[in-house]
Amino acid sequence: MKLDEKAIRWIIREKKKGTPTKLIAEIENITPRRVNQIYKQYKDTGRTPELRNPGRPRKELSDRETEAIKEAYEEYRCNAIILQTILRKKGFNVSKNKIHEVLKMNGYAKEEKNKQKRKKWIRYERKHSMELWESELARIVFLVGSFFAVKFKEGDYSLPL
Repeated sequence: MKLDEKAIRWIIREKKKGTPTKLIAEIENITPRRVNQIYKQYKDTGRTPELRNPGRPRKELSDRETEAIKEAYEEYRCNAIILQTILRKKGFNVSKNKIHEVLKMNGYAKEEKNKQKRKKWIRYERKHSMELWESELARIVFLVGSFFAVKFKEGDYSLPL
């Protein structure tokens, strides 16, 4: 679970009361070590610890880079991957995703529905997967011996789901 300011203040308050670290960790769904880290930061500084933004910081393109992307597209009229190699030769180190983002912003490229994230697929619509099947058991007798055969047929589709 991700901690917020309210949760951190609660952890500090509970530690001051003397609540066991393991119990606090279980309630907040974090490790006991993290509870101790938060409380130690509080004791050292005297104020609640501030959370940093997680993840890698986004790198914004400069105006010079966006202009170079526009000019290269106008000149060559090609996709982001080829533009990336062209821009590298000109001295710009820009990823293909950033190039594609600039192309979309300026109307040179568009979102393609087929390339978007795949939707979750529902495998079975009925409660039980084989409830559409009915079977008939028949005994077939030959001169040499007999065996059982099972004949399957589809069920009634008008049954409610």
